[in-house]
Amino acid sequence: MRSVFFVFTSVLVLFFSGCTTVKESVEEKTDYAILETYELSENQEELDKLQFDEIWGYLYASQNDRLPENCPVTDIGYFGAGLSTFGSLCDVPDVTKLKQTGKTDGKRIHMVVADNGKALTHFCISPEYNVRHKLINDIADAAVAFDGVQIDFELVSLADAEHYISFLTELKHKLKGKIFSVAVPARMKKNEIYDYEKISAIADKILIMAYDEHWSTSKPGPVASVEWCKKILDYAKTVLSKKQLIMGIPFYGRAWADVNPATAYRYVTLQKLIKEKNFSEDIFQRTDSIPNFKYEQTVNVTVFYEDCESVKEKAALYRKEGISQIGFWCIGQEQSEVWDLFR
Repeated sequence: MRSVFFVFTSVLVLFFSGCTTVKESVEEKTDYAILETYELSENQEELDKLQFDEIWGYLYASQNDRLPENCPVTDIGYFGAGLSTFGSLCDVPDVTKLKQTGKTDGKRIHMVVADNGKALTHFCISPEYNVRHKLINDIADAAVAFDGVQIDFELVSLADAEHYISFLTELKHKLKGKIFSVAVPARMKKNEIYDYEKISAIADKILIMAYDEHWSTSKPGPVASVEWCKKILDYAKTVLSKKQLIMGIPFYGRAWADVNPATAYRYVTLQKLIKEKNFSEDIFQRTDSIPNFKYEQTVNVTVFYEDCESVKEKAALYRKEGISQIGFWCIGQEQSEVWDLFR
């Protein structure tokens, strides 16, 4: 089975006083064509164990218990330091707690500094404000307890493209002796904000987040199809050295519904709904004088997710293309048997 694709048919019972219940039946689909564009090697024994020089795995500090015993990762991206409202470094994870699990021997641990807000990222990396210099120093100071630092700023504005590069450059100079990596979105051509070539001149490692081909507000589809990943890789190889390049692989899936009636309603909109559905009078009631009713509606839910086989196909693609470093988002979301592929 090369794809993992489900369609759920749901009966939604909706209470307008605020309660939603879902009853689900499942119909499995196994013939999604887009994932069949890349054929695995006929030598199945060769692919039973996928050998990489580096295997990165991301881990939330609140989920240390999800790191498996003898996990074959070489590097842990430890979440999650971030940026405070005032532009300072915050939420630096306590690496000693992770080491106390006894599961990190021989593994490098990297502090990941992440931000997903355009306004806050602008405030922190733009030289016109008085926070950037201190932030860089704070990151360098916190990095002492780690083997490396990774910057994961996912919503840099075009106007901040030069500030982003200069921020990375200044931070790299402060991180003496530490591995400096940058996580970047997947691209198939040059991007003015996340310019792979410019970043490669600064960072020791670049992890391409080769996932979110389809996202929560897109049409349903794989988080990372093999065909799409191949296109991302083809471009990356034209501008990045294989020594720097880490190809990201997702462990997670997504679900999409064809309708979502759970929303706020204006009175006139609600009356239109009542008229369209032609509800019987006996469904209406009052609770503490508040009018409410419930009704059933069929909702079709489409789910794409990753399992051992789909992860194996992407890893096999990267290995065949000469990539020696991969990274997984994130530990705790995987089918547990997936690690056996890399031991």
